[in-house]
Amino acid sequence: MDKKELEKKHPIHVDNEEAWNFYRLAYDGGRPFISEALVQHPLESQKNWRTRIKEGICFNYSAAIVDLFSFYLTERPPVRHMSGVEKDTQWKMFEKDADLSGTDLDTFLNNSQKISSVYGSSGVLVNKAAKGKTRAEEIKRGIYPYCSLYTLSNVYDWEWEKNPESNRPELSYLKLKEADSDTFTIWTRDVWEVWRLMTTEEAHRMREWKSSATIISRGTNPLGEIPFVWLPNIKNIYTPYLGISDIREISYITASIIRNLSHGEEVIKFAGFPMLRLPMLKEGEEPAGENVGVRAVQEFPPDNPQAKPDWMEAAIAEPIDAVLRWIDRKTDETYRVAHLSGVHGQRKSNNEVASGLALRYEFQQLNSVLIQKNANLLEAEQNIIRLWLKWQNNEEMYDDVKITRSPHFSIDDLSMSLDSIIKTMAQVESKTFKEKAQKHMTKMVLPDLTDTDYEQIEKEIQDTVEELDSSGIPEV
Repeated sequence: MDKKELEKKHPIHVDNEEAWNFYRLAYDGGRPFISEALVQHPLESQKNWRTRIKEGICFNYSAAIVDLFSFYLTERPPVRHMSGVEKDTQWKMFEKDADLSGTDLDTFLNNSQKISSVYGSSGVLVNKAAKGKTRAEEIKRGIYPYCSLYTLSNVYDWEWEKNPESNRPELSYLKLKEADSDTFTIWTRDVWEVWRLMTTEEAHRMREWKSSATIISRGTNPLGEIPFVWLPNIKNIYTPYLGISDIREISYITASIIRNLSHGEEVIKFAGFPMLRLPMLKEGEEPAGENVGVRAVQEFPPDNPQAKPDWMEAAIAEPIDAVLRWIDRKTDETYRVAHLSGVHGQRKSNNEVASGLALRYEFQQLNSVLIQKNANLLEAEQNIIRLWLKWQNNEEMYDDVKITRSPHFSIDDLSMSLDSIIKTMAQVESKTFKEKAQKHMTKMVLPDLTDTDYEQIEKEIQDTVEELDSSGIPEV
């Protein structure tokens, strides 16, 4: 196999690679993203261009939004009923170190979803690189199926074929580039191969003028399927397994804000200082020796007896205010696009007062997005566990495995939560429920109370509830 064939990419990869790399830069932020976002003016000097990059500022809304979504999705851990698998020693090893790099399973899944949030999707390869003669030997050597996480930039090529029995599309070919190396892993339903690009010296030494790739290892795929799991963020109607990035629009808005901030800095730098006015020089007259720059000097007719050198105030408030208002509007739109305007309270640019109906609609939009992301993460986790059990020749145990992830997220505001609790207390005739609900409300409304105060209030609540009859609680 030559280098051109090994580095061949899927047409979808070619079309989207530039966008994927941009999303990655936007999430990472810092100087690389500032350099990518800023554009040099045709008349700008190279020195000023380098200074603008050095002084650039990035308000990283992309990272803030991705991390906020991740918080909502991970605030409640998944519940796994493994039907005996949880007692398996190798499973315990896998839960503690899912990727052979010390990352536990929950953290690995959360990181995978965060990568999906950035790129639109991610891929997880469930592999078992070695095999012992017995299970005891594998345990002794620390061998078990593990996961490897791939960004879309490292998924070079793939092919689908319909399963003749189920008529479902299944991966029949997959090419992955290992991170920060010239190594590629190729999977089919029957075999796997690891290839490496030759250096120029190696190719010349081996007289491989056309072929510049060498195979490192090769083996049989015992599963009969490619053990690769797609984890889409929000499924795309055209390519569901690739998904849609959370920062598809936000990354470009953030880049635009970086440019606005840079232009605002230029206004302050070059127009934010008083300008000196001097009399105009007559023809043939030499300057009096004032040590000033060209940009900072204005002139007036020398024959005016009332005129004298003075300092002109630089009026920069108007352009700076315009830049700030424009940035505020873009910030508002950033959170609106992400369905987070209700949570973030971005209303200051136009003093809009959100009605309860508008806030509820925004919460419903956000909740809908989170439910989709949660469902995709759950599906990916189930497939990972199925492949893990298949590597262990225990796939039949998967039918008894049950995994649930809570579809409820803490996105409602405090008033809506309290209103819901109060209404429920009036309908549920349970002293225990009323007692627990009132204690919960106390912590919601007064989170800064001391432990002593909490204990006293809880005792009073308990005493009050015990005195109530079955008719309910006092009117609220």
